[in-house]
Amino acid sequence: MRAIKIISNQSNQPFSYNPEAIEELIVPAMPPGDLSLEQFLIATLKETGFSFENIGGVIVIIPLSENEVNQQTSNRRDFAISGIVRDRISGEPLPFASIAIVNTSITTIANTDGKFTLIKVPSDTATITIRYIGYQGISVRLNTQLARSYLYIEMLPLERLLPSIQIIGNKEELVELQCEAGHITFNPAEISKLPILGEGDLFTALRWLPGISDGLQGGSGVKIRGSASDQNLVIFDGISVYHTDHFFGFFSAFNSSVVKNVQLYKGGFGAEYGGRTSGVLNITAIEGNNKDASILAELNTMSISTLIELPLVQDKATLVFAFRRGFTDIIKSTTFKNIFNNIYNTRLPGSAQTNVDVFESDNVPDFFYYDLNTKITFKPTVKDAISISFYNGADDLQMSFISTSDEISRESMDNTRWGNTGGSLKWSRKWNKRMFTYALFGLSSYRSTLEAEESFYFNQDILLSRRFFDQRTHLTDYTFRLDNTYEFDELTSIDFGYWYTNYRILLQSQDQDFIFQDSTQSASLHAMYASVKRKLGPVSLTAGLRISPYTGTNQTYVAPRLSFSTKILSTLNLKAAYGIYHQMIRRLNERSLYFSIPETWSLAGIGPIPLLQSHHYLAGATWDKNGWQVDIEGYIKTESGTIEIIFPELVLSSGNIEDFAVNGQRHIKGVDLLIKRNFNNQNILFSYAYTLAQSKYAGINNGEYFRSSGYALHELGAVYNINRKRWDFSTAISVSSGLPYTEVLGVSAGSVPDNISVNISGLNNTNTEWNHRIDLSLGYTIPLKKSVLQMGVSIHNLYNNQPIRAIDYFLIPDPNAGLPTLGRRDVPSLGFTPSAFLRVRI
Repeated sequence: MRAIKIISNQSNQPFSYNPEAIEELIVPAMPPGDLSLEQFLIATLKETGFSFENIGGVIVIIPLSENEVNQQTSNRRDFAISGIVRDRISGEPLPFASIAIVNTSITTIANTDGKFTLIKVPSDTATITIRYIGYQGISVRLNTQLARSYLYIEMLPLERLLPSIQIIGNKEELVELQCEAGHITFNPAEISKLPILGEGDLFTALRWLPGISDGLQGGSGVKIRGSASDQNLVIFDGISVYHTDHFFGFFSAFNSSVVKNVQLYKGGFGAEYGGRTSGVLNITAIEGNNKDASILAELNTMSISTLIELPLVQDKATLVFAFRRGFTDIIKSTTFKNIFNNIYNTRLPGSAQTNVDVFESDNVPDFFYYDLNTKITFKPTVKDAISISFYNGADDLQMSFISTSDEISRESMDNTRWGNTGGSLKWSRKWNKRMFTYALFGLSSYRSTLEAEESFYFNQDILLSRRFFDQRTHLTDYTFRLDNTYEFDELTSIDFGYWYTNYRILLQSQDQDFIFQDSTQSASLHAMYASVKRKLGPVSLTAGLRISPYTGTNQTYVAPRLSFSTKILSTLNLKAAYGIYHQMIRRLNERSLYFSIPETWSLAGIGPIPLLQSHHYLAGATWDKNGWQVDIEGYIKTESGTIEIIFPELVLSSGNIEDFAVNGQRHIKGVDLLIKRNFNNQNILFSYAYTLAQSKYAGINNGEYFRSSGYALHELGAVYNINRKRWDFSTAISVSSGLPYTEVLGVSAGSVPDNISVNISGLNNTNTEWNHRIDLSLGYTIPLKKSVLQMGVSIHNLYNNQPIRAIDYFLIPDPNAGLPTLGRRDVPSLGFTPSAFLRVRI
């Protein structure tokens, strides 16, 4: 259509046509030499189902009759065909669906809107297969009519939350392995079938995959292959999310009922992503049912939630509204008590050497969390999609307590609130069968406030010390993103685009004596990228480059990316990747519970904070035969510009840079193994990860490498799920080696008066004991006349094994002004914890 407009303007030749009917037509390669207008139109409209006539000096483009089409398009060869993949029940587009032509190497992946193009289809009788995780795979055999049509592919979900019927499929997969190294697609529909802790949760499910760790329960976000969680780019519907978890890391900040697709990159990701050095978690939210209104409500032992989907304009506009709130401030369930006590004792500086049950005191904590999602999607044409998304999630804690040991007592108060608010405006357009554009403007705002107080008393009435602390953190992220994909042919395509992000961080903190921080940091990051994908026989090669000027350091960073995959046998695929990655925004410390220091963020180049740079080297193989899939990947990551708290067993960071070792190096190497098998009604998943993370800083440990805190050498997991009619049963086994920690031998007088020295055995040269547990879950689904009822129970740590997962040292003041006493608390793992849920869809 664009070519016709150009010709009409240049030649003053009037045309008449239906724009929507011909907008997908592509001008083919023209024969050499000058062509007349008539020759050009004949070549352009050949095998398209259209012809033209000159009527009164106006060239009219007209559709052919069915017989004329069959004569013109029979035995077509090497043509392009476009379409969209959707959910048959709700009309939801299915992003990143896999489309392939049978008995050829021609494949493609649908874009974020579920739209796709297959270039150079060999025949109008070819068969196309479509796959999407969690849906029944289908095959479509082309004919002369379909070959010239825009394809609407509708797929049935395998999940059983469907009214009145039971869908039975043969592959209800939790994860789908991609050809690219480090890339996994996760199925959010299967979360409810896993053993849960309190509620079905995205991060809890992801932690069953190799290479993803939470540091033996808890910890902010997810840690990928030995790197800190802030080194992951977490995108929710285009919004960069900084508050990624609830309840101090035990749950994600994303309501799983609104999650449609999860793309996980554990390393080696392409040039289209930047700003982080470890991994990418790209989460796409549902667009809503565009056919019928629906309501999903859930009640579990931690929270209550609802999801409403409304078709505003049939097949044109939809509305999604979801809200989840923990009722832990109203009802103290056993699940909540167990988790809270476990977190409480992990980082509670104390004067008692035994763990505390805070719920037996008179000062029961007041804690809750919530998240809100809204999304409006509008599709004015078959080519365009516009959506507005809003997200708000927060945690709120008010806590006070009194503890006494011997003659020393402590009174403490901690009031804090933290959370993320964000919104995005997205527009996408598939210009034609070859060109796709995605544009986004997003705003993300992270806020945290803290008011805390701590007092020590001797004999309950003599004040030894008192400390007040107040801190405010406000981080804003404005992002504009423009991504484009152009397909030259079935073998070659290019992705190119531009990202702009403006960061602004306000930090304020003080106690009764000092103002520790009162500053505003701001910087801008620009990024231009291009990535070429090329198929060379059985080899798929992707080469990319990302160039990022950053105002914080006034430097430009160049990041090449390279990956390849090849199928050397029908059952064996080899893959590898390499890339350089840069990170400009850094989180200095994670949030703790007591004296709940908010997450403190800072920008590289502003003060002493260095830029973080990482090199990724990945290589692996996937074997697929008789329903079994075995995937193994080895990797090496080198990081420079690292920041760490060297002695977390004793140091409780205030977020001040003085508490950290700065500008170090980290070397991480490991192996991830994933084995899975999907039967008609059973699923088996086994994972193993070996991770060795080592750090090095000048002036520490004689400048030699030492084990990094928070990462186990060995982690094993096994999940088994079986479905019998309306019943779902799952069991999961987790085994992990201990975490490294620094053993404190005692305290002694320092060289400076009123100073002390802590005597240690060596940095992180001691390990906690191995951890193992079994989790169980049982679910039951009841199809009703116009709704579906689903219920289930789950048990975390069935046999109540509670090995030590953390060591906490603390200094007890001496009322006689002598050396303080050294205390130690061994924090056990979370024990036997039951959960239950009830879910209904109307």
